[in-house]
Amino acid sequence: MEGEQNEHDDGDATQDQGDNEERLLIDIDGEERVSGDGEEDKGEGNKLPNAQAIVTGDSGSVSSESSENERSRPPQVNCPEYIILCLDLSPETKSMSFQCKSVPDRSIFQLVQRSAGIFVKTKSKMNPHHQFSIMVLDDKASWYKHFTSDVEVICSTLNRLSPEDTILSQSQFDMCDLFEAIKENISLPEVEDILLPPPCVFRLILVYGRSLCMPKLSPEGKQILSSLLVSPYFFLDVLYVHELPSELNLCKEVYDYFCDMDEEEEGYILEVSRSTTRLFDHMAALLAHPLQRPKQRDTFYKLTPREETESIV
Repeated sequence: MEGEQNEHDDGDATQDQGDNEERLLIDIDGEERVSGDGEEDKGEGNKLPNAQAIVTGDSGSVSSESSENERSRPPQVNCPEYIILCLDLSPETKSMSFQCKSVPDRSIFQLVQRSAGIFVKTKSKMNPHHQFSIMVLDDKASWYKHFTSDVEVICSTLNRLSPEDTILSQSQFDMCDLFEAIKENISLPEVEDILLPPPCVFRLILVYGRSLCMPKLSPEGKQILSSLLVSPYFFLDVLYVHELPSELNLCKEVYDYFCDMDEEEEGYILEVSRSTTRLFDHMAALLAHPLQRPKQRDTFYKLTPREETESIV
């Protein structure tokens, strides 16, 4: 987890953040996951693909040039994504602890809200067939807005959200409701041959903002999560927004817990503390399509100068 000052100038990050809502920062510091201490509805008419519809065809029609392990994965296509944005409304997200020189009076939640809005607009420009839904976390997880490709509807819904003043449980958060709601509201595609492009994929982007509250999964919740993750067309990404790790909070334990949830490392588990620049960088990293991005441990976002002997082609 991060405990050091981000190298970027937060003033520059804020200028990017305020002057241009249509792009995200792309000079991202890619990192391996660590568990240590370094770190209602205009669109509801958009129907989901029928989970019972089986896609069939000749497996030979899709080229495969790598190992057996790679051939067991879906093809790297930019198929439509159904993205579930799950935002934490806990009182902790009211904190003003993030560094933002130009607008120092913005809370964690307001920064998350803004970065999520830019994410939705940018992702929709990449593929207008992407759809978005919204879930919220307070005392429990709730399905708040169903899938729509209407960017304005999603952004206006995001802007209406605000953190709660109090929540019932300050020490633990039961995530069973989260995955139950997802299970009830999505229909995962079934494809007869995994070498064929799927009609769509689903991705949960969970933004968790509690430094003093441990997420927990009951045996029933673990079973539901496993039933989702067993599909090659469902992905779990986590952006953990927290205070500086210390003996007075549970930041390290919370981060480790999220890392353990993704046993196959198909998702991205990102974390940020008190850095506006890093928050927006991480949201930019999540723009990548889950079928086309590398595993998180293999990411590298630094631009390096080309050697004079290297060919441009």
